[in-house]
Amino acid sequence: MSSSPTAWDVTYDLLRSLGLTTVFGNPGPTEQTLTHCAFRCRGDALPEQEREALLDTLEAWFDHGGSAERAARALYVHPNTVRQRLREVEQRTGRLVTEPRVAAELCIALETTRRAAKPEP
Repeated sequence: MSSSPTAWDVTYDLLRSLGLTTVFGNPGPTEQTLTHCAFRCRGDALPEQEREALLDTLEAWFDHGGSAERAARALYVHPNTVRQRLREVEQRTGRLVTEPRVAAELCIALETTRRAAKPEP
C-alpha cells in the first residue's frame, strides 16, 4: 500500500515539471520553503468552510489575467464578489495578490493544493 504524496512531493514534482526547481536558488527549493509556499492555500491560512470558494475565485482570477469582471463571468458571480473573496485571501495570507512574486507563490500553492487533492489513478 503506497502512502499519499506530501505537499512537498507534489510541489517539487510540479516545479520540476515546469523546469522551475532552481527558482528558489541552487541547489533547489528546500522542503521548508515549499511547505511554506503550499501553506498559503492550505492549513489555517484559509478557513475550511470557505476554502474551495476562495481557491476557485483565485484560480479564475489568475486564469483571466487578473480581471475581476472576467473571473466573475466564469464563476457566475458578481465582480464585487470576486473582489471581496480576493480581499479575504489577502487578509488570511497577509499578502497582496496583485504583487507579482506573491501571485507566483499563490499560483504554485494553488496548483499544489489542487494536485494534492486529486486521487492518483
